[in-house]
Amino acid sequence: MSNSEDYWSSFFKEFERRRNQYSYVEVKGIIHSEGNTWKNVVTKFYPKPDSVYDKPIKYDYGKTIIFSRSIEVEKSIEVFTKLKNEKKISLPELKEYEAYTNDFLTRDEIRRHEVFNSNKEWGGFDLE
Repeated sequence: MSNSEDYWSSFFKEFERRRNQYSYVEVKGIIHSEGNTWKNVVTKFYPKPDSVYDKPIKYDYGKTIIFSRSIEVEKSIEVFTKLKNEKKISLPELKEYEAYTNDFLTRDEIRRHEVFNSNKEWGGFDLE
């Protein structure tokens, strides 16, 4: 098993253990079109304990889209699985986009998935 797979296994195990603490996952990001392919500029995932979803946001600038989406915890697991297996992200009402082309998600890149021991901070992780 590669380091990347070890990190994903660790992430899924921890997320699965804490899933009952979350009502949904807020996903915010910027994607950019290169020809017919949409690519990640930055995407951030924030597990949320609240029960009130934020309204979806989509600012479409043609070749660049800035967005925010709230997705159910179950849907987030599907998103993470596709991200791990295909290096692509699919979110409601957005174009599917590529997450990475290099060695995928090292420990430094997913370090923020560790949830802080505080009721005020709910952690998240970035794809930049």
